[in-house]
Amino acid sequence: MSKILNNNGFGSLIEVIITSVIFVIATFGIISTVSMLKPKESDSSKKLEAAYVAKGVLDELRGSVDAASWNTVGSPLYCNGISSSTYYRTGTFSSGGTYNITYVVTPDATGARKVDVTISY
Repeated sequence: MSKILNNNGFGSLIEVIITSVIFVIATFGIISTVSMLKPKESDSSKKLEAAYVAKGVLDELRGSVDAASWNTVGSPLYCNGISSSTYYRTGTFSSGGTYNITYVVTPDATGARKVDVTISY
């Protein structure tokens, strides 16, 4: 009887078990590799939110550009024309956690100002 089953394309029970074990091991390896490739969701969301906060600071500073208040001491873009000025802000993400923003306003020879923003969380 077993010769008839083998001639019709059926394998023995041992072949089926070995094939199943190999399939399970390969599937487990693929699934574990894919799960390690997925980025940490909370870290990427904080990074994205930090980028939006920094963009908001730059937009606010862009709105502060005014010829009348450009060189007043209270202006967020004030620097004495010779050296750079450093400003600090802190805040809380909507998803939790705090951040610190540092922006440096640096004058150049033409009278323009460069702003470098750094955000740490």
